[in-house]
Amino acid sequence: MSPSRRSPARSARCCSPAASRLVEIFPYVPIATTLRFGVAIFTYCGQVTFGITGDRDSTADIDVLARGIEDSLAELSEAAQRKATAQRSLVGAGVVSG
Repeated sequence: MSPSRRSPARSARCCSPAASRLVEIFPYVPIATTLRFGVAIFTYCGQVTFGITGDRDSTADIDVLARGIEDSLAELSEAAQRKATAQRSLVGAGVVSG
């Protein structure tokens, strides 16, 4: 998988403007031959979605990977919120400009 170029967040519509809006995407990486698991990451309209596909017989702890991703994203989100709160406090106090 390779990343695509960044483009403005717009709702994807198929064929015509009258088509239905895409509301949810589940990324999927097929597994075959020697590939035992895959992780897909997809961004769309301000959301990041992870898809994990795995062969449970050879990758029995794939749930550990999924939990690790969830925990790490929660940590990252909390750190970003703390930074944004601190930045707003500094701007409000006139220490830095907004």
